[in-house]
This record gives sequence, structure tokens and C-alpha cells, in this order.
Amino acid sequence: MRIAFLAVELYPYAKVGGLADVVSSLSKSLASMGEEVWVFLPVYTVEAPQVDEIEVPLLGDMKKVKIRMRKENGVKHYFLDDGELFPRKEVYGGDELLRFSFFVRAACNYVKKLGGCDVYHFHDWHTAFLPLYVKDTPSVFTIHNLAYQGIFPKEDMKKTGIPEENYSSYLVDGNINLMRTGILASTLLNTVSPTYAREITTPEFGAGLHEELKKRGKDLRGILNGIDYEVWNPEKDEHIPANYSVEKPEGKEECRKKLMEETGILHEGPLFGFISRLVEQKGLDILIPAISRLVNMGINLIVLGTGEEKYEKELKRLEQRFKGRLYVKIAFDARFSRRIYAGCDYFLMPSRFEPCGLGQLIAMRYGTIPVGRKTGGLADTITPERGFLFEEYTPEALLSCVKNAVEIYRKEKFYEMRKNCMLSDFSWKKSAEEYLKLYRDAKEVWNGG
Repeated sequence: MRIAFLAVELYPYAKVGGLADVVSSLSKSLASMGEEVWVFLPVYTVEAPQVDEIEVPLLGDMKKVKIRMRKENGVKHYFLDDGELFPRKEVYGGDELLRFSFFVRAACNYVKKLGGCDVYHFHDWHTAFLPLYVKDTPSVFTIHNLAYQGIFPKEDMKKTGIPEENYSSYLVDGNINLMRTGILASTLLNTVSPTYAREITTPEFGAGLHEELKKRGKDLRGILNGIDYEVWNPEKDEHIPANYSVEKPEGKEECRKKLMEETGILHEGPLFGFISRLVEQKGLDILIPAISRLVNMGINLIVLGTGEEKYEKELKRLEQRFKGRLYVKIAFDARFSRRIYAGCDYFLMPSRFEPCGLGQLIAMRYGTIPVGRKTGGLADTITPERGFLFEEYTPEALLSCVKNAVEIYRKEKFYEMRKNCMLSDFSWKKSAEEYLKLYRDAKEVWNGG
């Protein structure tokens, strides 16, 4: 099957969140199963050989777009370079409606030049115009996070090349809503965990689009994300102080010791890690009020991430108050994150909602026991044998759950859970097979089946 991916993030070239990892790992897994996979991405700062050039209409003129390509792990990565809109250091910011709609149009035009594909797989609101540009090929739309929808004034429709009258049925309160467009216009759609697929059809989690999702209920699937077990492997990871495995676990203690030295953690006790964007979704509203009581419980906490200024400032203030027990690094630091995954005893994910979550999957791979809220993909992946869950979105519920984790620390059950985590299989193989079925079903629906 010939599959064309469209996304604006792709690890390692352009990464802001988990979208980049999913697009990279899923496409790689599909290629390993013998499928022909193309991934299209704006060029950003990627260096790759030019293999072609096309002309694409933009605001009434024809614009030249260079096609650059690099083949890796059996996947052809096509980087689109127009010399102006696509070469950027940052993925987001600037005229996103113009840039992303032009990117989709250019990518689809080049797919046609290549002879077409069997199915388009387009990701999140950034690429959601695709079904309006492509009328002759089935499409699958993946919702990675419903909270981000791509909302623009309808007066900006002229930037997309789509006549306003052709878009009137997709408007929300007189505005463009790209997420809604993808939901309604795709052949089939999915999100990144079975529980989140159910949650988003409710008012609480539907972000204003639950009615549209309910209408498409028979076409909506939940397919759990995986992680790349070659990328995330404590036996071979070059960025951690010592390698280790289920059979030879000693290296994890060395990683823990080095992490404490690096962060200035001075006290013994369970070592918790928190790696996240510092935004409401990730549970900061219940984590921050609980920190003083967590410290009094005897835990140590390492926080890594960037986000809203109010959270950054409060975390740094608390770091000063609890020096030696709380370490906060306001940054995006991929290498340091690996040392946290490897060196911590527990991994915190108190999310208000979580479409899938990759942090808990990576943590388990590294033998770090997850402590999370029972929502979305966390509910689907954290079981009593390999982690701890709480339900109410309150500091008290979080504290109670952490207390349960602390009570087993360094006891037989702790090491048993650590082993269960490392033996869990969240590689992409099973999920990739489910995506292949989704593509086949999309073709069948498209053909009237």
C-alpha cells in the first residue's frame, strides 16, 4: 500500500511535542512491514538533496516549490522548500493558516505528480484542509490533541485558495475551525488511545466538538500510540550514565546516583520525575499546590519543561524554598530528559486530560514506575501491576496516589513493578497493524463498501 503522511512535525527534524515522535515511529514501523510510505514536511532548516520542483498557486500567483528528499529507515521524507514560507527555525508562529494550507496544497500536488497514493494520512489541525483539496483519494485524519483546533477569522479564507462558499458548512460561529474540518471531511478518523476516543464524544472532553464526533462515531477509532524501542532503549542509550536491562538492573542505580548529583538532590527518599509542557492540561494546577506536602512526605522531585510563565515562575520559587529536594529546569532538553527517565524511581503525569501520553511509555521502558491520572491513554496503559492511578482532579487525590507509591518504595513489590514496566511491550507493531486496517477500511468506505 502506498501511504502519504502529511504533518508539520517529524522527529528529529522538527519537534515540539509527541506528534513528531508518532509520525516518525509509525511511518518507520509501516515501512518495516513492507508498505511504501512517504512523509511530507515543511523544510524548516533541514539539509537534503533537491529531487524535483513544482509550481503551486498561492494568492493568485504561481510559486515554485523545491522538493527535497531523504530516505531513512525505508521511509521517503519529502521536505518542501518554497524559499520563504517553509524555511523556518520554529514550527509555529507567524502566518500559520497561509503556511500550512499552502504546505498541504503543495504536498498533495506533488503526490499527484508521483502517480498518487492509496490513502492520505493527515495529522492534527495543521493539515486538516487536505480532504477539501483532494477529491479522488480516501483519507484518514488523526486527532493527536483535540484542545488545539486551528481557529481563524473566515476573512482569511482567501489565504487557503478555497472559495468561501465551499467552506461555509465547516464554519463555527463564523470562524474557520480546521479541527472540525478534518473531523467532518475525512473518510475515517482516529485518535491516539481507545479511552480518549470515548472521552472526546462527551461535553467534558470534547472541546466544543463532541456533537460532531458523536455524529461520526462509527467512523472514529482509538489506536494507542507506541514508542520506538530502538530510540528508547536503556541497554544502548548513549545519553545516560550507565546502561541496564531487566537481567542486569545495576546500571539504573548508577543513573539515579548521577542524576541526584547533577540536580543537587541531597536527601534520600523516592525520586520522582516530571517532564512536560508547563500548561494546564498537564496537571500543574494540582501538582503545584501539592508540592509542599509532597516534600513533607519525603519525596524528591525533578521538573523539566517550558510553558506558561505563571507556572514557570511558581516552580522556580518553590525550588528555592525546597532546595535539595526540588530541582526545576525551565528548558526543552532532550538529553537531560533521558537522564530523568533512567534515574528516577517514579514518573508523575497528573494530567487533566491526556490523549495518549508518551512519557509514561518511555518511563516504563526505563523501569521508572508511572503515577498518573486515570484519563485517556494513561488509563489504557497504566495498570495496577506497573503503576498507580488516581481519578479525581484534585491535589488531595494526587497526594493519596503518591502516598500509595511511596509505601512500596524499595520493597519487593516496588522491584516487581519495575520489572513489569520494563517487560511491557508498547512498541509500534500492534498499533501499526491497526493503522493498516484503518487504511484498508478507508479505501473500502471510499469505494462504497
